[in-house]
Amino acid sequence: MNKYLFLMFFPMWLWAEDYQPKNTAELQLPDKVQGIEQPSVREKFSTPAAKAKAVEVDKKTLLANPALLKRAMYSVLLTQQIDGIRVILPIYRQLADADSLLITYAEALLAHYQGQLTRAINGYRQVIAKEPKMSVARLNLAMALYVNRQSMAARDQLTRLQSEQLPKPVAETVKQIIARIDREEDWQFDVNFYYRQENNINNAPEQSKMDYQGGQLTFQPPEKAHGLHLAFGAKKRFNLNDNLYTNLQLNADSDFFWDNHPYDDLSLRTGVGFGYQTAKFNAEIQPFIKKRFYGTQPYSLTAGAGGHFSYQLSPRWKLSNHWEWSYETFNQRKFLNGQRHFIGLSALYIPSPQQYWSAGINYYNSQAKYQEDQFYRTGMFIGWGQEWPKGLSSNLTLSAGRRHYDGVDFFNIKRADKEYTARLSLWHRGIHYLGITPRLVWSYNKTDSNHFYYKKQENTVNLEFSKAF
Repeated sequence: MNKYLFLMFFPMWLWAEDYQPKNTAELQLPDKVQGIEQPSVREKFSTPAAKAKAVEVDKKTLLANPALLKRAMYSVLLTQQIDGIRVILPIYRQLADADSLLITYAEALLAHYQGQLTRAINGYRQVIAKEPKMSVARLNLAMALYVNRQSMAARDQLTRLQSEQLPKPVAETVKQIIARIDREEDWQFDVNFYYRQENNINNAPEQSKMDYQGGQLTFQPPEKAHGLHLAFGAKKRFNLNDNLYTNLQLNADSDFFWDNHPYDDLSLRTGVGFGYQTAKFNAEIQPFIKKRFYGTQPYSLTAGAGGHFSYQLSPRWKLSNHWEWSYETFNQRKFLNGQRHFIGLSALYIPSPQQYWSAGINYYNSQAKYQEDQFYRTGMFIGWGQEWPKGLSSNLTLSAGRRHYDGVDFFNIKRADKEYTARLSLWHRGIHYLGITPRLVWSYNKTDSNHFYYKKQENTVNLEFSKAF
């Protein structure tokens, strides 16, 4: 799970000597802003803070003393005390000369705290339209826009704040957030590599001979191969207006065997996507093209489109959907030309910062000229990630699937497979060099098939190295 740092603002303390009902521009920025950085992908909102201390008021007393009520309203807005706003606002609304701008600002703060970002943004904009010098409202607007993934609009508001005389800590915070937004459009790279030692690279069957129609068939023996697996990815995001964005993505996935080149495998893929993203929702579609080389020779060309959407149900729960449609054309094996379809649904649960669980189901369909080469596969998986004491981390994924072919093959067998996979990764958070983290990875794969040729079982242990930059 890719992780990014962001700032979550705590209360903005503002103090005024007296209340001036129509001079709300005096709600200026605080002298101190507290912030913390957390490893997340904006899964928490930057919101005004609620106070644990109860606010005790007498409604009749406040209504009988409008000056006191106005002072109380101004005070809870200055300190952004959400609990206080909840109590005072309904009473303040009953005043005949209640300031509508203060009411709008209070409602925006409440909406912001509750995660109703669109409503909060609209409220802050109404306030700024009437009081352009109300800097604290502009900063709250920028933070709400930023969390709601309206990065360009947030940057515009923060740039306007830089033209004002800001307290030094606030000016530095504004500068950092602008830099953070600009970094969203930087190129991002990731690389993964590990040594491969294969004892059956050609997937030879367990039995070497078979009696067939009065004769005997002899199959090729297992072949060994030694080499490297290398995967590389690069992507760049371009923020557009509102919540829209485009991105460019490049990927290379390869296996190179120095003692058995006929099994070298290289896939190159590029795509340009268009998406919409808010604090809770993300949807994207990405047309792509993929070229595969096998045994150092051109093997196939795939063109299609993929996409996903995800929705944050709560701070702990997230639902995601992925889909892909493509058409693959082979250089030699023309009878395998056909459409490919994939769709998957998954859920992510994060009970604590040290643990997460994931689970999902998926469906894949591959079409071809002949029925014996066409199949569909249904699968499911469950994953568990854990940070342990003393710096140790682990990730375990278990999956199972069923593959069904549409027709019988040369041996008059209609193939049906049951596939099982387990993968365990272990690493130490304190062990890395030049940003490269080593991981010990154990993988287990088993295929139970009604076809003698495709039964297999294998265990592998690799030391993987990865880096994102």
